[in-house]
Amino acid sequence: MDRYMNRLENLTGHLLTTNEVSSTTNENETITFVRPLPKSKKDHDLTIESDGSFTREKHFEEELDVSGEINSQTNKFEIKPVPYTLSFDQGFFHAIRAIELLSEQDPKRTIILGIAGPVGAGKSTLANKIGGLVNGIIVSLQDFVKLENVKDNNYDDPVLIDFDRVVSTLNELKENKTATIPKIVNRKMEDKTVTLKDSKVIILEGSYALSARIRPLLDISIAITGGVHLDLIKSIMRGIVTSKNSSKEVLSQITNVVFPMFKAFVEADLDQAKIKIHSSFNPMSQVVEPTYVCKAKYENNKVHFDQFLSSLNVQPVKKNFSDMYLYPPKYGADGISQADKRNWIRIRRSDVGQFNIYFYNEIMDGAVNTRPLLNFEISVKTIGGLLSLGYQIGAILNRTVEVWYEKSGIVVTKEYIKELEKHFIQIKGQSRREVLDLAEKLKITGNHVPQTFLYLYFKKLKKNKNPNSKLKPNNTNSKISKSNKIVKENNNKK
Repeated sequence: MDRYMNRLENLTGHLLTTNEVSSTTNENETITFVRPLPKSKKDHDLTIESDGSFTREKHFEEELDVSGEINSQTNKFEIKPVPYTLSFDQGFFHAIRAIELLSEQDPKRTIILGIAGPVGAGKSTLANKIGGLVNGIIVSLQDFVKLENVKDNNYDDPVLIDFDRVVSTLNELKENKTATIPKIVNRKMEDKTVTLKDSKVIILEGSYALSARIRPLLDISIAITGGVHLDLIKSIMRGIVTSKNSSKEVLSQITNVVFPMFKAFVEADLDQAKIKIHSSFNPMSQVVEPTYVCKAKYENNKVHFDQFLSSLNVQPVKKNFSDMYLYPPKYGADGISQADKRNWIRIRRSDVGQFNIYFYNEIMDGAVNTRPLLNFEISVKTIGGLLSLGYQIGAILNRTVEVWYEKSGIVVTKEYIKELEKHFIQIKGQSRREVLDLAEKLKITGNHVPQTFLYLYFKKLKKNKNPNSKLKPNNTNSKISKSNKIVKENNNKK
């Protein structure tokens, strides 16, 4: 990040005080900034993720793959598409370099940058970050919604947006005229006047900022997504905080309204972006109280754990669960490895037929994992809705849980994972210190298992793919087919 900041200092000098460019170009000439060279893979490039999988950092360092060319039809200098998906920070620096490159070619040029993506993907965050640096005007597409046409609190339908006013506003600013921009304040429309700043940069952000009506006006187009379920999480959290609806009602609105709008009107436009960003920001860690977990294999700690159980002089409460793991639509199409399970949703079915949806991103920290957790009850119809949106079942794990101790916020369980054919000990609580103290008392801190059950399951599958090994006939594929059949039957009944 220090190298990014040093590079940023060099870039910002050009943004507000650009110099005339003396070079001449013809229609077929391409101007390229820097194209990174492939680097040899080293062990230290590997980073272990919270699910135990490994990802490889893309080392851009001071190299930014931003280039431009003269459009033979318009005779204008344009930014060429970046050929791969970027992280949030990489996308930010590429956007800054793209602005700089256009300014260098024509210091008098007004640059319009559009940022689009699903609800909650981080469009406003990126717009404010870029706008704050280059002193640009930020225009939110949400403010151009026709409030009189909003029904059932649905602001996500593109027919509600006054695209004529959006286009005229952008053209007025581009012509260095004073423009009147609407602003929604407490569900009421107000107007404010703005004029083009010296930086000559206008940033338009909104779900439909790359739509066909707006694209011809854009000099730089950015698509930002975070895996569809990440956007779902953010929308749920936002809805719970800003409305009086229950979490289930918020989820229902999103699955029935927001995502269909995204699939129909936003998704196709994102493919047109010059810069594509995948954000892995996890909002839950800042909103939801985490659970601390220490997990170990029972067989390795049998003596001490059994002594602890005997001292309790109680009978365990037994529960059976079936966990179905869903991964987002088009997962892996943007270069994100499918081995990274951070973007998966877990849906749990209890032995009484109740379904709960879980979102969490487990973080390894010594002998205790931190698990920001959000979960609530859902219906079979919601599961069917997620599957119809393109979510797919990646794994099903069945577990039998024996609750031996539950007191003062600490829960101790012995769990059998059928697909792993192993027993595990888990200590959970809201206090990291208390979880760690009990784990040390049971002498399991030295043998703890930081990886998730999902990671251990895929590790076992990978091992079983060895030519000398045979997969058991009762594998995940048959379970997935059976589960899909059950969901479809339940939906038909509805």
